[in-house]
Amino acid sequence: MAACLLAGAPPSGPIMEWVKVRGIYRNIVLVVGGTLLLALPAVGQIKVGEVSSNMNGNIGAGYNGEYGNEIPSSHAMGVGGTAALSGFYYNPNFLSFTIDPYLNQSRSNSDFQSISNASGVNASTNIFSGSHFPGAINYSKNFNSEGNYAIPGVANYTTHGDSDSFGVTWGELVPGLPTLSAAFLMGSSEYSIYGANDMGNTSYHSFNLRSGYTLEGFNMGAFFSDGGGHAEIPQILESGAPPENSNSSNRSYGFNVDHSLPFRGGLAGAITRSDYSSDYAGGSNNGSVDLYTATAQFQPTNKFHVSFSTNYSTNLAGTVSLAEASATGGVAPPVNLGSGSHALELSAGAGYAVMANTQALAFADHRDQYYLGESFAADSYGGGLTYWRLVWGGGLNVAVNLSDNRVSTSNQSALGLGATVSYNRHFGEWASSVNFGYAQNVQTILISYTTSNYNYGGSLRRHWKNYGWTGGFSMNSTLLTEVAGSSSNAKSF
Repeated sequence: MAACLLAGAPPSGPIMEWVKVRGIYRNIVLVVGGTLLLALPAVGQIKVGEVSSNMNGNIGAGYNGEYGNEIPSSHAMGVGGTAALSGFYYNPNFLSFTIDPYLNQSRSNSDFQSISNASGVNASTNIFSGSHFPGAINYSKNFNSEGNYAIPGVANYTTHGDSDSFGVTWGELVPGLPTLSAAFLMGSSEYSIYGANDMGNTSYHSFNLRSGYTLEGFNMGAFFSDGGGHAEIPQILESGAPPENSNSSNRSYGFNVDHSLPFRGGLAGAITRSDYSSDYAGGSNNGSVDLYTATAQFQPTNKFHVSFSTNYSTNLAGTVSLAEASATGGVAPPVNLGSGSHALELSAGAGYAVMANTQALAFADHRDQYYLGESFAADSYGGGLTYWRLVWGGGLNVAVNLSDNRVSTSNQSALGLGATVSYNRHFGEWASSVNFGYAQNVQTILISYTTSNYNYGGSLRRHWKNYGWTGGFSMNSTLLTEVAGSSSNAKSF
């Protein structure tokens, strides 16, 4: 049959139906060779003077070729591998190190962050880890790696290029004194975008300080962070156009304290301030957010627990903006909620173990918000059950909750529903799991909006000694109930 295909003679039977397209024989491709992998694991121990180290790695070689009577032939050879070198100087608590180089690694969603042949090295060292002044230094250099960058109003870019990063951390852990830790991180990248010939680049930096101290049973802490970044992003739709520039900066600082209370309880509070600024093509966004939070919780018996919490934000628009930036990994987009927006939330919850595998939950929530020149208030009350048991040799988990939601701008109440079901079971050497979730009229950050969604998925996995295989799928659909056409869907395999 191989000779028949290469000679161009029409095949017959089921194979003919496979290659027949609108009655014309075409696109007959014979893939030869596949991949020849030669895995050469190596392990070694080295000691030179006061330096002791271990090294292990794998090297692979492969060949791929394809040819046919209606396509040009192509051939490719490649060599790749990984290595891990670790060790210490004098004593592991004095100076220890790890160096992990890799060559031509292509793995989607992997440690190498690439579906193309990426190469590079990751290195780190711990200094004085056994003392009161421990430190660490980290460095990475990546070639042909991938990433993404998000800016407001534009879909995430998939980038392809080189990057590096450098970080230093140090700490002070002297008994009787406040603890202190400092960290500095900087990095940059140069990349192209799939489908575009122009180049782009990014750079970023951050500095963090944290301190903690215990006094008369009060655990106190404080922090300060400052960072920013710059990006030149190629314009995909306008070839040859100058790149879009984006600049962002952020600074946060705050204080927190907690203390134990009777009935196996605790009280905690925090005050934080965040200043943010971003400039990009078509606009800018800057502001400050002050956030005050407090929580108290008690567990008087092994079966019963109760909690209370409150938080107040001086800038609701800034809170939403920073939440979006955190979710997308880009700059903070502007959120127009008018001037003087703010928000207050009070909530309480309780749980009681009805049986060993069943717990009843209850909650109450009140929120006040001001935005777009109008005040909004919402009250939510509800409860639910969580249940677990062994069914058909596997574990079944079920959670259901109901809520009554009332908004000050409406005379009507909305019933909220949430439910999740998951099941896990082993079939011999195979482990499987399935899950399903549904939610209706769930409150969002803004009072006047609710969201509904459903999701389902599953996975199957097995191990063979040192090897394993895992497969899975998931589907998620969500929409803003009050906004027509706002639905979104996501699938993964």
